Amino acid sequence: MIHGSEPLRHADCTIVKVHGDYTRIDQLNTEAELAAYHDDLDVLLDQILDEYGLVTCGWSADWDKALVDAITRAPSRRYPLYWTARGPLGDAADHLVRSRQGIVIDISGADEFFAELAERLEILDRMATPPPTLDIAIGQLKRYLPDPIRRIDLRDLFDREIQKIRAVLADRPPRPPTNPVP
Repeated sequence: MIHGSEPLRHADCTIVKVHGDYTRIDQLNTEAELAAYHDDLDVLLDQILDEYGLVTCGWSADWDKALVDAITRAPSRRYPLYWTARGPLGDAADHLVRSRQGIVIDISGADEFFAELAERLEILDRMATPPPTLDIAIGQLKRYLPDPIRRIDLRDLFDREIQKIRAVLADRPPRPPTNPVP
């Protein structure tokens, strides 16, 4: 699974599920499986922790010694550790967060947290994208018009341009009423 996958730097988003699922008894791991990972997974985790950081959700750090070891051995503190939790952390999680200078985020639930995080990232992404120049807008229009799949993109392009027009008009002082000529 790791070999042949898209390089992390080229992926929009990568989720690495290292093991198990507490809701499925057929996917629980043994202590031996949680004690050490295969070399290729260790290398991937080292890269992620060094180059990207980590967001945890729903993890106690009590049983998975291999993941605790991976987080602990990461040399870089360039990117933070974010630890989401519902309530206070246990001793193992608290120790790991403090040792990595992590940030604890109190959440009501994973679904709400990740939905809000995705929305905020999308807003930041839109803010970072400069508006297209006239030439780019015309090029987009020419590309979107003949393609029925791009209708939403076409609508977004028109909406952006209409918003620009509205902003310009809103900044103009109102024109005095004109009197008709008798």
